[in-house]
Amino acid sequence: MSDSFDPFQGKFKARQLKVLLDLRHFRRGLNTSGVDTDTSLIKLVLLSQVEISNAQFIAMLSLNPKNHNHMQVYSAIMRLVDQVVIDILQLTKTTNLIDFPLTNLKEACYEIARTFKPIFFIPRYQIVNSELRSSYLPSTRSSGSDSTVEDVQYEIFKSVERFNQMWILVAMIKDKFNKLQSPSRTNTGFLYSV
Repeated sequence: MSDSFDPFQGKFKARQLKVLLDLRHFRRGLNTSGVDTDTSLIKLVLLSQVEISNAQFIAMLSLNPKNHNHMQVYSAIMRLVDQVVIDILQLTKTTNLIDFPLTNLKEACYEIARTFKPIFFIPRYQIVNSELRSSYLPSTRSSGSDSTVEDVQYEIFKSVERFNQMWILVAMIKDKFNKLQSPSRTNTGFLYSV
């Protein structure tokens, strides 16, 4: 006997794919790279003449300068920023950050941010709705049995950016890059070595 045509098979596969994509999106979590290649804010930060002091960076990150643990976290962030800047200078020999590929700079900023998730990301509660078809038997289905659709809700916490395009890290990288490019400038403000 040949396989009979099941009109619900395509719908079922589409729903299965949607659930799979919903779960894949959930598992991906903080991975914000890939599809989003907008770097307009990064370019704006790099082209701006605004200089931000270490004390201002600490305040924007909601760190307490009197708390030793907070200063250790800030020092760790700045060590990663320093490493990114050193890598850019050594590997590309660029003299201006705007000449560096902005998508690569953005990815470097997100890598730093992923290392310190509680500082750079905010958890957001979200409900994901999906439909699952129950009692689906593709090959042994009799004409008298019914297949039902159930709405399934997944409750997840999705992390969202605290700073658009991680502009604060771009500003830190720009600041460090400029200081290394012009060593005659003095480093005023907070020293971040602990």
